[in-house]
Formats: sequence, structure tokens, C-alpha cells
Amino acid sequence: MKDIFVDIVDEHDEVIYAISLARAVENGLLKQIRMVKLFIKNYDKELLLCRNALAKKGDDLFDVPLTAIVHVGESYEEALIRSVYEVFNIDMIELPYHALGKLSTEDGMDCFTEVFELTFNELPDFSQTKFNDFFWEKPLDVITQLSKTGEGEKALSICLKNFYFDCQNNLSC
Repeated sequence: MKDIFVDIVDEHDEVIYAISLARAVENGLLKQIRMVKLFIKNYDKELLLCRNALAKKGDDLFDVPLTAIVHVGESYEEALIRSVYEVFNIDMIELPYHALGKLSTEDGMDCFTEVFELTFNELPDFSQTKFNDFFWEKPLDVITQLSKTGEGEKALSICLKNFYFDCQNNLSC
């Protein structure tokens, strides 16, 4: 397996230098890498959430369908397009997707993370992922359920609250 290289960024998301991901982990620099997250929304405006139902208790939390590391020299969008193709074998170029926004450690995330949303009415091929349990749900219902059960990844809750919390007053949700 080839070594993945990532950009190390400063507190303003400006690239400082490149390093192997293994070295970034070894040196405790994960807060200075960049990630992308992808929500998939169907035509009924429901979000797809995923869970590894075979994981041990505590590791079986719901999450977005895709979280990926931005490789050295990539933009967030380039990382998204590459990752979606690698994981799901879907070419996103002609599909309806957009950036929801960027979050950072100040928002509670582990690192700078750009969050995207893809409108896609099918279940992607999850054979290359850890997920095997899926459901579609309205954003506000997901927020309500996760606040009661706590069954979502920390980053999922942060993303939902930042980008979907006002869904009750927004016709696009």
C-alpha cells in the first residue's frame, strides 16, 4: 500500500508543509490535517446515515456515508471527488452536490473539515466501507433522535447542528 501524504495546516487552514500520514499520526499532528465529510440526501430530503452494525458496543455509532482525508496538494473538493470515486465508484462531476461549509477545532471537530451534500436517490455501494446498516431520515428527526440516544459520532452531531438545525424553518431541508 502506498504511503498517503497530507498537508499540515496552521490555525487559519493555510498549508505549512507536507508530510506522510503515518508521520502525522506519529507526531500527533492529526488536528492539523484536513478532512471532508459527505451527507447524501435523497429526493424526499432525507439524509442517509450509516452504522457498522457488527462493531462492538460503542464503535457502532451512526455517521455520514463518507469521511475522507484531503491528500497533499488537493483542495477539499478534489478530495471529495477522488474519495467518492474510490469508495463508491461514483463520478460526482455531473451530480448535484455542493459545499455546506467548513468546520474547525473551534467548532468541536478534530481538524479542519469541509462538509458537502450530494443529492442522490440510490444507496451507494458500501462494499468498500465498514458500514452495513443504513437508514434515510429527515434532518430534524435525526437531530432529535441523536440528542436522545447519543448514538452518533461526535462529528456527525456537530455537522447536523451546524448545517441542518434550522430545518424546521427551511424549505430546502
